[in-house]
Amino acid sequence: MSVIRQQASRQVLVNYGGTILSAIAVLAIYPLDLHAYGLAQFLMATALFIVPFASLGTVTLVVKFFPEQSERARQGYLLNMLLVTGGAMLIFFALFFVFRNDFYDALDALDFESTRVKRYSLHLMSGAFLMIINRILTLHASNYKQIVVPAIYNTLLPKLVLPVLVLIAHFEWIGYYKFMWFWTASFGISTIGLVVYLLRIKALDLKWRTDALSGRALRRMAHYSAFTGLSVMASMMANRVDIIMITLLIGEKETGIYAIAFFIANILHIPTAAVWQIASPVVASAWENNETEKINRLYKRTSINLLTFGILIYFLALGCLDTLFSFSPMYEELSSAFIVFVILGMSKLVDLMMGINYQIIVLSRLYHYNIIFVGLLGVINVVLNYYFIQRQGITGAAIATCISIVIYHVAKLVFSLVKFGMHPFTRDTLKVCVLAGALYLVYRLVPAMASPVLQVLLFCSITIAVYLALLRLLRIDTDVVPYARQRLQALLGRKQN
Repeated sequence: MSVIRQQASRQVLVNYGGTILSAIAVLAIYPLDLHAYGLAQFLMATALFIVPFASLGTVTLVVKFFPEQSERARQGYLLNMLLVTGGAMLIFFALFFVFRNDFYDALDALDFESTRVKRYSLHLMSGAFLMIINRILTLHASNYKQIVVPAIYNTLLPKLVLPVLVLIAHFEWIGYYKFMWFWTASFGISTIGLVVYLLRIKALDLKWRTDALSGRALRRMAHYSAFTGLSVMASMMANRVDIIMITLLIGEKETGIYAIAFFIANILHIPTAAVWQIASPVVASAWENNETEKINRLYKRTSINLLTFGILIYFLALGCLDTLFSFSPMYEELSSAFIVFVILGMSKLVDLMMGINYQIIVLSRLYHYNIIFVGLLGVINVVLNYYFIQRQGITGAAIATCISIVIYHVAKLVFSLVKFGMHPFTRDTLKVCVLAGALYLVYRLVPAMASPVLQVLLFCSITIAVYLALLRLLRIDTDVVPYARQRLQALLGRKQN
Protein backbone atom coordinates (compact mmCIF):
# COMPACT_ATOMS: atom_id res chain seq x y z
CA MET A 1 0.00 0.00 0.00
CA SER A 2 1.37 3.40 -0.95
CA VAL A 3 2.16 6.11 1.59
CA ILE A 4 -0.62 8.31 0.19
CA ARG A 5 -3.22 5.55 0.51
CA GLN A 6 -2.09 4.70 4.04
CA GLN A 7 -2.22 8.32 5.15
CA ALA A 8 -5.59 8.93 3.45
CA SER A 9 -7.20 5.84 5.00
CA ARG A 10 -5.89 6.72 8.46
CA GLN A 11 -7.09 10.30 8.11
CA VAL A 12 -10.57 9.02 7.25
CA LEU A 13 -10.55 7.06 10.53
CA VAL A 14 -9.50 10.20 12.41
CA ASN A 15 -12.28 12.22 10.75
CA TYR A 16 -14.93 9.61 11.51
CA GLY A 17 -13.64 9.29 15.06
CA GLY A 18 -13.97 13.05 15.47
CA THR A 19 -17.48 12.95 14.02
CA ILE A 20 -18.56 10.25 16.49
CA LEU A 21 -17.11 12.22 19.42
CA SER A 22 -18.86 15.38 18.21
CA ALA A 23 -22.17 13.53 17.79
CA ILE A 24 -22.03 12.30 21.39
CA ALA A 25 -21.14 15.78 22.64
CA VAL A 26 -23.85 17.44 20.52
CA LEU A 27 -26.57 15.23 22.02
CA ALA A 28 -25.31 14.84 25.60
CA ILE A 29 -23.00 17.72 26.57
CA TYR A 30 -23.39 20.88 24.50
CA PRO A 31 -27.12 21.33 25.29
CA LEU A 32 -26.15 21.66 28.97
CA ASP A 33 -24.58 25.07 28.26
CA LEU A 34 -25.65 26.40 24.89
CA HIS A 35 -24.19 29.81 25.73
CA ALA A 36 -20.67 28.38 26.13
CA TYR A 37 -21.02 26.21 23.03
CA GLY A 38 -22.28 29.20 21.06
CA LEU A 39 -19.30 31.28 22.20
CA ALA A 40 -16.90 28.53 21.12
CA GLN A 41 -18.54 28.35 17.69
CA PHE A 42 -18.43 32.15 17.39
CA LEU A 43 -14.69 32.12 18.13
CA MET A 44 -14.07 29.34 15.61
CA ALA A 45 -16.17 30.90 12.86
CA THR A 46 -14.82 34.44 13.36
CA ALA A 47 -11.18 33.34 13.62
CA LEU A 48 -11.56 31.25 10.44
CA PHE A 49 -13.22 34.25 8.78
CA ILE A 50 -10.26 36.46 9.74
CA VAL A 51 -7.63 33.95 8.51
CA PRO A 52 -7.73 34.72 4.74
CA PHE A 53 -7.82 38.48 5.38
CA ALA A 54 -4.97 38.39 7.88
CA SER A 55 -2.79 36.07 5.78
CA LEU A 56 -3.70 37.66 2.42
CA GLY A 57 -3.87 34.17 0.89
CA THR A 58 -0.18 33.46 1.57
CA VAL A 59 -0.94 30.22 3.46
CA THR A 60 -1.69 28.44 0.16
CA LEU A 61 1.88 29.09 -1.03
CA VAL A 62 3.22 26.46 1.39
CA VAL A 63 2.17 23.56 -0.84
CA LYS A 64 1.93 25.22 -4.23
CA PHE A 65 5.61 26.19 -4.67
CA PHE A 66 7.32 23.55 -2.53
CA PRO A 67 7.75 20.88 -5.27
CA GLU A 68 9.72 23.21 -7.54
CA GLN A 69 12.25 24.15 -4.86
CA SER A 70 15.77 22.76 -4.97
CA GLU A 71 16.94 20.52 -2.13
CA ARG A 72 18.95 23.43 -0.71
CA ALA A 73 16.06 25.92 -1.01
CA ARG A 74 13.66 23.52 0.75
CA GLN A 75 15.77 23.81 3.90
CA GLY A 76 14.66 27.40 4.32
CA TYR A 77 11.24 27.17 2.67
CA LEU A 78 9.21 26.92 5.89
CA LEU A 79 10.96 29.95 7.40
CA ASN A 80 10.32 31.94 4.22
CA MET A 81 6.61 31.05 4.34
CA LEU A 82 6.39 31.98 8.01
CA LEU A 83 8.07 35.33 7.33
CA VAL A 84 5.87 36.13 4.31
CA THR A 85 2.69 35.22 6.18
CA GLY A 86 3.95 36.94 9.32
CA GLY A 87 4.39 40.16 7.36
CA ALA A 88 0.84 39.92 6.06
CA MET A 89 -0.51 39.31 9.56
CA LEU A 90 1.46 42.23 10.97
CA ILE A 91 -0.12 44.57 8.43
CA PHE A 92 -3.63 43.27 9.13
CA PHE A 93 -3.39 43.42 12.92
CA ALA A 94 -1.84 46.90 12.77
CA LEU A 95 -4.69 48.14 10.56
CA PHE A 96 -7.27 46.59 12.90
CA PHE A 97 -5.67 48.25 15.93
CA VAL A 98 -5.64 51.67 14.23
CA PHE A 99 -9.19 51.50 12.82
CA ARG A 100 -10.88 49.30 15.43
CA ASN A 101 -13.13 52.08 16.76
CA ASP A 102 -14.36 52.88 13.25
CA PHE A 103 -15.03 49.16 12.78
CA TYR A 104 -17.04 49.00 16.01
CA ASP A 105 -19.04 52.10 14.98
CA ALA A 106 -19.83 50.44 11.64
CA LEU A 107 -21.10 47.33 13.44
CA ASP A 108 -23.31 49.46 15.69
CA ALA A 109 -24.70 51.33 12.69
CA LEU A 110 -25.76 47.98 11.19
CA ASP A 111 -27.45 46.92 14.47
CA PHE A 112 -24.76 44.33 15.28
CA GLU A 113 -23.77 43.87 18.93
CA SER A 114 -20.25 45.31 18.77
CA THR A 115 -19.66 44.77 22.51
CA ARG A 116 -19.27 41.03 21.85
CA VAL A 117 -16.45 41.74 19.40
CA LYS A 118 -14.84 44.25 21.80
CA ARG A 119 -15.03 41.87 24.76
CA TYR A 120 -13.50 38.95 22.88
CA SER A 121 -11.29 40.80 20.38
CA LEU A 122 -8.06 39.45 21.90
CA HIS A 123 -9.45 35.91 21.78
CA LEU A 124 -10.51 36.32 18.16
CA MET A 125 -7.19 37.74 17.00
CA SER A 126 -5.16 35.21 18.99
CA GLY A 127 -7.28 32.39 17.62
CA ALA A 128 -6.83 33.62 14.05
CA PHE A 129 -3.06 33.93 14.56
CA LEU A 130 -2.75 30.39 15.90
CA MET A 131 -4.99 28.99 13.17
CA ILE A 132 -2.76 30.54 10.50
CA ILE A 133 0.40 29.11 12.08
CA ASN A 134 -1.27 25.70 12.47
CA ARG A 135 -2.37 25.76 8.85
CA ILE A 136 1.16 26.54 7.64
CA LEU A 137 2.67 23.75 9.77
CA THR A 138 -0.04 21.29 8.66
CA LEU A 139 0.45 22.05 4.98
CA HIS A 140 4.21 21.80 5.36
CA ALA A 141 3.77 18.33 6.89
CA SER A 142 1.70 17.37 3.84
CA ASN A 143 4.71 18.33 1.68
CA TYR A 144 6.34 15.31 3.32
CA LYS A 145 3.18 13.21 2.76
CA GLN A 146 2.29 13.27 6.45
CA ILE A 147 -1.35 14.18 7.15
CA VAL A 148 -2.59 11.88 9.91
CA VAL A 149 -0.88 13.36 13.01
CA PRO A 150 -1.70 16.96 11.94
CA ALA A 151 -5.33 15.85 11.51
CA ILE A 152 -5.30 14.57 15.08
CA TYR A 153 -4.10 17.94 16.39
CA ASN A 154 -6.39 20.03 14.18
CA THR A 155 -9.52 17.86 14.06
CA LEU A 156 -9.58 15.38 16.93
CA LEU A 157 -7.99 17.43 19.72
CA PRO A 158 -10.55 20.31 19.58
CA LYS A 159 -13.39 17.76 19.65
CA LEU A 160 -11.91 16.27 22.80
CA VAL A 161 -11.21 19.61 24.50
CA LEU A 162 -14.46 21.47 23.78
CA PRO A 163 -16.86 19.07 25.59
CA VAL A 164 -14.63 19.19 28.67
CA LEU A 165 -14.57 22.99 28.62
CA VAL A 166 -18.35 23.20 28.14
CA LEU A 167 -18.85 20.92 31.16
CA ILE A 168 -16.47 23.07 33.23
CA ALA A 169 -18.42 26.19 32.21
CA HIS A 170 -21.73 24.43 32.92
CA PHE A 171 -20.68 23.67 36.50
CA GLU A 172 -19.53 27.31 36.81
CA TRP A 173 -15.96 26.43 37.66
CA ILE A 174 -14.86 29.15 35.24
CA GLY A 175 -16.60 32.16 33.73
CA TYR A 176 -17.22 32.64 30.02
CA TYR A 177 -14.30 35.02 29.56
CA LYS A 178 -11.84 32.44 30.96
CA PHE A 179 -13.67 29.74 29.00
CA MET A 180 -12.79 31.61 25.82
CA TRP A 181 -9.12 31.85 26.85
CA PHE A 182 -8.96 28.12 27.55
CA TRP A 183 -10.60 27.42 24.18
CA THR A 184 -8.10 29.71 22.44
CA ALA A 185 -5.24 28.05 24.33
CA SER A 186 -6.27 24.68 22.86
CA PHE A 187 -5.17 26.00 19.45
CA GLY A 188 -1.81 26.79 21.04
CA ILE A 189 -1.54 23.18 22.23
CA SER A 190 -2.08 22.09 18.64
CA THR A 191 0.67 24.46 17.53
CA ILE A 192 3.15 23.00 20.02
CA GLY A 193 2.21 19.48 18.98
CA LEU A 194 2.69 20.27 15.29
CA VAL A 195 6.10 21.85 15.94
CA VAL A 196 7.23 18.78 17.89
CA TYR A 197 5.93 16.50 15.12
CA LEU A 198 7.74 18.44 12.39
CA LEU A 199 10.92 18.15 14.44
CA ARG A 200 10.35 14.42 14.71
CA ILE A 201 9.99 13.91 10.95
CA LYS A 202 12.89 16.32 10.35
CA ALA A 203 10.76 18.82 8.46
CA LEU A 204 11.28 21.82 10.78
CA ASP A 205 14.30 23.30 9.05
CA LEU A 206 14.36 27.03 9.77
CA LYS A 207 17.65 27.93 8.15
CA TRP A 208 17.72 31.27 6.38
CA ARG A 209 17.74 30.71 2.61
CA THR A 210 16.89 33.19 -0.15
CA ASP A 211 17.08 30.71 -3.04
CA ALA A 212 13.30 30.58 -3.50
CA LEU A 213 12.70 34.33 -3.24
CA SER A 214 13.89 35.65 -6.61
CA GLY A 215 11.95 38.50 -8.17
CA ARG A 216 10.16 36.23 -10.65
CA ALA A 217 9.23 33.73 -7.92
CA LEU A 218 7.88 36.49 -5.69
CA ARG A 219 5.69 37.84 -8.51
CA ARG A 220 4.28 34.37 -9.16
CA MET A 221 3.64 33.88 -5.45
CA ALA A 222 1.94 37.27 -5.17
CA HIS A 223 -0.33 36.52 -8.14
CA TYR A 224 -1.26 33.07 -6.83
CA SER A 225 -1.84 34.22 -3.23
CA ALA A 226 -4.02 37.13 -4.44
CA PHE A 227 -6.24 34.79 -6.48
CA THR A 228 -6.53 32.07 -3.84
CA GLY A 229 -6.88 34.65 -1.08
CA LEU A 230 -9.89 36.25 -2.78
CA SER A 231 -11.40 32.80 -3.33
CA VAL A 232 -11.01 31.86 0.33
CA MET A 233 -12.34 35.24 1.50
CA ALA A 234 -15.45 34.73 -0.62
CA SER A 235 -15.74 31.16 0.66
CA MET A 236 -15.64 32.34 4.27
CA MET A 237 -18.41 34.83 3.52
CA ALA A 238 -20.41 31.95 2.08
CA ASN A 239 -19.76 29.36 4.78
CA ARG A 240 -19.00 31.08 8.08
CA VAL A 241 -20.99 34.27 8.11
CA ASP A 242 -24.23 32.75 9.44
CA ILE A 243 -22.67 31.74 12.79
CA ILE A 244 -21.04 35.17 13.16
CA MET A 245 -24.19 37.10 12.28
CA ILE A 246 -26.43 35.05 14.57
CA THR A 247 -24.11 35.80 17.49
CA LEU A 248 -23.90 39.53 16.73
CA LEU A 249 -27.60 39.97 15.92
CA ILE A 250 -29.26 37.62 18.44
CA GLY A 251 -26.93 35.95 20.94
CA GLU A 252 -24.58 33.11 21.83
CA LYS A 253 -27.29 30.70 23.01
CA GLU A 254 -29.05 30.84 19.65
CA THR A 255 -25.68 30.32 17.97
CA GLY A 256 -25.25 27.13 20.00
CA ILE A 257 -28.64 25.79 18.91
CA TYR A 258 -27.97 26.64 15.26
CA ALA A 259 -24.50 25.05 15.41
CA ILE A 260 -26.01 21.78 16.69
CA ALA A 261 -28.46 21.67 13.77
CA PHE A 262 -25.67 22.59 11.35
CA PHE A 263 -23.48 19.76 12.62
CA ILE A 264 -26.24 17.20 12.16
CA ALA A 265 -27.04 18.46 8.65
CA ASN A 266 -23.34 18.31 7.79
CA ILE A 267 -23.34 14.53 8.40
CA LEU A 268 -24.95 14.27 4.94
CA HIS A 269 -21.73 15.70 3.55
CA ILE A 270 -19.34 13.12 5.03
CA PRO A 271 -18.88 11.04 1.83
CA THR A 272 -18.23 14.06 -0.39
CA ALA A 273 -14.65 14.58 0.82
CA ALA A 274 -13.67 11.06 -0.25
CA VAL A 275 -15.53 11.35 -3.57
CA TRP A 276 -13.91 14.71 -4.37
CA GLN A 277 -10.46 13.43 -3.41
CA ILE A 278 -10.85 10.42 -5.71
CA ALA A 279 -12.53 12.32 -8.55
CA SER A 280 -10.18 15.32 -8.69
CA PRO A 281 -7.16 13.61 -10.32
CA VAL A 282 -9.49 11.76 -12.72
CA VAL A 283 -11.16 15.01 -13.80
CA ALA A 284 -7.81 16.81 -14.10
CA SER A 285 -6.42 14.01 -16.29
CA ALA A 286 -9.57 13.91 -18.41
CA TRP A 287 -9.43 17.67 -19.03
CA GLU A 288 -5.76 17.32 -19.96
CA ASN A 289 -6.68 14.66 -22.56
CA ASN A 290 -9.88 16.43 -23.65
CA GLU A 291 -12.02 13.46 -22.54
CA THR A 292 -15.21 15.45 -21.94
CA GLU A 293 -17.51 12.43 -22.24
CA LYS A 294 -15.60 10.71 -19.44
CA ILE A 295 -16.08 13.78 -17.24
CA ASN A 296 -19.78 13.91 -18.12
CA ARG A 297 -20.28 10.27 -17.11
CA LEU A 298 -18.42 10.82 -13.85
CA TYR A 299 -20.49 13.97 -13.22
CA LYS A 300 -23.73 12.01 -13.48
CA ARG A 301 -22.40 9.02 -11.54
CA THR A 302 -21.20 11.01 -8.54
CA SER A 303 -24.46 12.98 -8.50
CA ILE A 304 -26.73 9.93 -8.29
CA ASN A 305 -24.49 8.13 -5.77
CA LEU A 306 -24.20 11.09 -3.41
CA LEU A 307 -27.89 12.00 -3.71
CA THR A 308 -29.05 8.42 -3.11
CA PHE A 309 -26.91 8.17 0.02
CA GLY A 310 -27.91 11.64 1.23
CA ILE A 311 -31.65 10.96 0.90
CA LEU A 312 -31.44 7.97 3.24
CA ILE A 313 -29.37 9.80 5.89
CA TYR A 314 -31.64 12.85 5.69
CA PHE A 315 -34.86 10.94 6.36
CA LEU A 316 -33.28 8.77 9.05
CA ALA A 317 -32.20 11.94 10.86
CA LEU A 318 -35.58 13.55 10.21
CA GLY A 319 -37.42 10.69 11.91
CA CYS A 320 -35.02 10.23 14.84
CA LEU A 321 -33.93 13.74 15.71
CA ASP A 322 -36.87 14.84 17.83
CA THR A 323 -36.79 11.53 19.74
CA LEU A 324 -33.06 11.90 20.41
CA PHE A 325 -33.55 15.50 21.54
CA SER A 326 -36.18 14.28 24.02
CA PHE A 327 -33.41 12.60 26.03
CA SER A 328 -31.83 16.00 26.69
CA PRO A 329 -32.84 18.12 29.69
CA MET A 330 -32.77 21.08 27.30
CA TYR A 331 -35.46 19.65 25.00
CA GLU A 332 -37.42 22.90 24.77
CA GLU A 333 -34.37 24.82 23.57
CA LEU A 334 -33.30 22.08 21.14
CA SER A 335 -36.74 21.74 19.58
CA SER A 336 -36.06 24.91 17.58
CA ALA A 337 -33.03 23.19 16.03
CA PHE A 338 -35.29 20.68 14.28
CA ILE A 339 -36.69 23.06 11.66
CA VAL A 340 -33.19 24.47 11.15
CA PHE A 341 -31.96 20.94 10.37
CA VAL A 342 -34.85 20.38 7.95
CA ILE A 343 -33.93 23.48 5.93
CA LEU A 344 -30.15 23.06 6.10
CA GLY A 345 -30.53 19.36 5.24
CA MET A 346 -32.39 20.27 2.05
CA SER A 347 -29.56 22.62 1.07
CA LYS A 348 -27.09 19.76 1.61
CA LEU A 349 -29.17 17.52 -0.67
CA VAL A 350 -28.96 20.15 -3.40
CA ASP A 351 -25.20 20.23 -2.85
CA LEU A 352 -24.96 16.43 -3.15
CA MET A 353 -27.11 16.39 -6.28
CA MET A 354 -24.56 18.59 -8.06
CA GLY A 355 -21.85 15.93 -7.66
CA ILE A 356 -18.41 17.11 -8.78
CA ASN A 357 -19.55 20.36 -10.36
CA TYR A 358 -16.92 22.29 -8.38
CA GLN A 359 -14.05 20.06 -9.56
CA ILE A 360 -15.20 20.23 -13.16
CA ILE A 361 -15.00 24.03 -13.14
CA VAL A 362 -11.86 24.62 -11.05
CA LEU A 363 -9.84 21.98 -12.90
CA SER A 364 -10.81 23.27 -16.34
CA ARG A 365 -9.21 26.09 -18.31
CA LEU A 366 -12.06 28.32 -17.06
CA TYR A 367 -11.13 27.81 -13.41
CA HIS A 368 -11.00 31.55 -12.70
CA TYR A 369 -14.80 31.78 -13.08
CA ASN A 370 -15.15 29.92 -9.79
CA ILE A 371 -14.20 33.02 -7.82
CA ILE A 372 -17.20 34.79 -9.41
CA PHE A 373 -19.56 32.03 -8.29
CA VAL A 374 -18.15 31.85 -4.76
CA GLY A 375 -18.19 35.66 -4.52
CA LEU A 376 -21.82 35.67 -5.67
CA LEU A 377 -22.66 33.08 -3.01
CA GLY A 378 -20.85 35.08 -0.33
CA VAL A 379 -22.55 38.40 -1.10
CA ILE A 380 -26.02 36.84 -1.38
CA ASN A 381 -25.48 34.90 1.84
CA VAL A 382 -24.46 38.00 3.81
CA VAL A 383 -27.41 40.06 2.54
CA LEU A 384 -30.00 37.32 3.06
CA ASN A 385 -28.69 36.41 6.51
CA TYR A 386 -28.80 40.05 7.58
CA TYR A 387 -32.42 40.29 6.39
CA PHE A 388 -33.81 36.96 7.59
CA ILE A 389 -32.00 36.62 10.95
CA GLN A 390 -33.52 39.87 12.25
CA ARG A 391 -36.99 38.66 11.25
CA GLN A 392 -36.97 34.91 11.87
CA GLY A 393 -33.95 34.23 14.07
CA ILE A 394 -31.99 31.04 13.50
CA THR A 395 -34.70 29.71 11.19
CA GLY A 396 -34.08 32.78 9.05
CA ALA A 397 -30.36 31.99 8.96
CA ALA A 398 -31.16 28.49 7.68
CA ILE A 399 -33.50 29.91 5.03
CA ALA A 400 -30.85 32.42 3.92
CA THR A 401 -28.19 29.72 3.66
CA CYS A 402 -30.50 27.40 1.72
CA ILE A 403 -31.51 30.10 -0.79
CA SER A 404 -27.89 31.15 -1.27
CA ILE A 405 -26.72 27.59 -1.96
CA VAL A 406 -29.55 26.95 -4.43
CA ILE A 407 -28.72 30.16 -6.36
CA TYR A 408 -25.01 29.26 -6.29
CA HIS A 409 -25.57 25.79 -7.70
CA VAL A 410 -28.07 26.92 -10.32
CA ALA A 411 -25.53 29.47 -11.56
CA LYS A 412 -22.79 26.82 -11.78
CA LEU A 413 -25.17 24.35 -13.40
CA VAL A 414 -26.08 26.83 -16.14
CA PHE A 415 -22.39 27.63 -16.62
CA SER A 416 -21.44 23.94 -16.97
CA LEU A 417 -24.30 23.36 -19.39
CA VAL A 418 -23.46 26.37 -21.57
CA LYS A 419 -19.66 26.10 -21.53
CA PHE A 420 -19.16 22.33 -21.34
CA GLY A 421 -22.51 20.86 -22.38
CA MET A 422 -22.68 18.87 -19.12
CA HIS A 423 -25.28 18.40 -16.40
CA PRO A 424 -25.59 15.84 -13.56
CA PHE A 425 -29.16 14.66 -14.21
CA THR A 426 -30.40 11.31 -15.54
CA ARG A 427 -33.65 9.34 -15.39
CA ASP A 428 -32.41 7.97 -12.10
CA THR A 429 -32.54 11.49 -10.66
CA LEU A 430 -36.32 11.46 -11.13
CA LYS A 431 -36.48 7.99 -9.58
CA VAL A 432 -34.62 9.24 -6.52
CA CYS A 433 -37.25 12.00 -6.22
CA VAL A 434 -39.91 9.25 -6.15
CA LEU A 435 -37.82 7.46 -3.51
CA ALA A 436 -37.66 10.65 -1.45
CA GLY A 437 -41.46 11.00 -1.65
CA ALA A 438 -41.90 7.44 -0.39
CA LEU A 439 -39.52 8.00 2.52
CA TYR A 440 -41.43 11.16 3.41
CA LEU A 441 -44.63 9.11 3.61
CA VAL A 442 -42.85 6.66 5.91
CA TYR A 443 -41.79 9.58 8.08
CA ARG A 444 -45.37 10.83 8.30
CA LEU A 445 -47.11 7.47 8.75
CA VAL A 446 -44.94 5.50 11.17
CA PRO A 447 -46.95 5.44 14.43
CA ALA A 448 -45.60 6.91 17.63
CA MET A 449 -44.61 4.49 20.38
CA ALA A 450 -44.39 4.90 24.13
CA SER A 451 -40.72 3.92 24.22
CA PRO A 452 -38.33 6.36 22.48
CA VAL A 453 -35.82 3.57 21.86
CA LEU A 454 -38.45 1.36 20.20
CA GLN A 455 -39.64 4.38 18.22
CA VAL A 456 -36.15 4.94 16.77
CA LEU A 457 -35.65 1.24 16.02
CA LEU A 458 -39.07 0.91 14.35
CA PHE A 459 -38.67 4.00 12.22
CA CYS A 460 -35.11 3.15 11.11
CA SER A 461 -36.07 -0.44 10.28
CA ILE A 462 -39.08 0.55 8.16
CA THR A 463 -37.20 3.40 6.46
CA ILE A 464 -34.21 1.23 5.49
CA ALA A 465 -36.50 -1.61 4.32
CA VAL A 466 -38.54 0.72 2.11
CA TYR A 467 -35.36 2.37 0.83
CA LEU A 468 -33.74 -0.93 -0.21
CA ALA A 469 -36.98 -2.26 -1.71
CA LEU A 470 -37.52 0.84 -3.84
CA LEU A 471 -33.89 0.94 -4.97
CA ARG A 472 -34.44 -2.53 -6.36
CA LEU A 473 -38.00 -1.95 -7.64
CA LEU A 474 -37.17 1.35 -9.38
CA ARG A 475 -33.86 -0.09 -10.64
CA ILE A 476 -31.93 2.98 -9.57
CA ASP A 477 -28.40 2.57 -10.92
CA THR A 478 -26.32 3.45 -7.85
CA ASP A 479 -23.20 2.10 -6.17
CA VAL A 480 -24.49 2.66 -2.63
CA VAL A 481 -25.85 -0.84 -1.94
CA PRO A 482 -23.06 -2.78 -3.77
CA TYR A 483 -20.44 -0.73 -1.91
CA ALA A 484 -22.13 -1.32 1.46
CA ARG A 485 -22.38 -5.05 0.72
CA GLN A 486 -18.71 -5.15 -0.29
CA ARG A 487 -17.57 -3.38 2.88
CA LEU A 488 -19.76 -5.63 5.05
CA GLN A 489 -18.38 -8.79 3.44
CA ALA A 490 -14.83 -7.51 3.88
CA LEU A 491 -15.53 -6.73 7.55
CA LEU A 492 -17.06 -10.15 8.20
CA GLY A 493 -14.20 -11.87 6.38
CA ARG A 494 -11.66 -9.95 8.48
CA LYS A 495 -13.42 -11.01 11.69
CA GLN A 496 -13.46 -14.66 10.64
CA ASN A 497 -9.75 -14.55 9.92
